Amino acid sequence: RVARFTSLDVGELMRIAQLQVSIDDYTGAERTLEKARAIAPESVAAVTSLVRLDLLLGRFDKALLRAEEVWTARP
Repeated sequence: RVARFTSLDVGELMRIAQLQVSIDDYTGAERTLEKARAIAPESVAAVTSLVRLDLLLGRFDKALLRAEEVWTARP
């Protein structure tokens, strides 16, 4: 499944994740955002999108951990 995203850049992956969220495909959106993060580990946008997804799904502890990652990387 991930192989089909290999030629996409972070911006394209972010847009795909937004579309996935809009159709309630949260698992797919999380996978897509993780792929964006793997391509560009410094992408604050990918991590903050993951935080928003965690909050949407009620995963508050996970959201806090991800938010702390952003804070540590970019205080």
